[in-house]
Amino acid sequence: MRQTSEKKAHIINVAEALFSEKGFEGTSIRDLSTRAEINIAMVNYYFGTKEKLFEALINDRVDYKKEEMDELVKDKNQNAVQKISQLVDLYVEKIFHNTRFNVVMQREASLLQRTDLTNKISDALMSTVNNIRKVVTEGQKAGLFKDGIDVDMCILIIMGTVSQVTYNRLIAEKVLKSDLDNEKKKGVLMERVKKHLREITLDYLKK
Repeated sequence: MRQTSEKKAHIINVAEALFSEKGFEGTSIRDLSTRAEINIAMVNYYFGTKEKLFEALINDRVDYKKEEMDELVKDKNQNAVQKISQLVDLYVEKIFHNTRFNVVMQREASLLQRTDLTNKISDALMSTVNNIRKVVTEGQKAGLFKDGIDVDMCILIIMGTVSQVTYNRLIAEKVLKSDLDNEKKKGVLMERVKKHLREITLDYLKK
């Protein structure tokens, strides 16, 4: 059983790399079998089709940090300011944890070609959106956050900044003088993004 799980995980990891490099449409099962050093029949045995393999990748990756975010929102021992700061950190960590998957997700979401998978991606994103909305509402009721703020634009600034940094390699390499393939530099950049987004978010929300 463990060997089977390891083989499936290996195929998913290779598929993720290829989908991020060539896109879903540009990746063939033959490309996958060659890169993974397995035969085509094995891919078909475990997943059946390329679409099912893509679905397995989405299911495996999309909920990373979700439970932690959900529990944070419910935490009665922290106020809304503390929660927003931590939600920002968790979201940045979620995307930086697997920048290749973020590339795949952003590309697929922009094409809107596979409704079921696009909906799954949308649901994952909306989970984060709704958590932030809940905490902002909590902060407003507690008198910590301003009334009349544009929460949606605030959320899009957080998500858009992280996506731009991790999806647009030119931005990361040229403007930010970083390298997402270098784990040390990637870690430094992640902390820089966290700090920046915490500061601008709290500056906008707090009274």
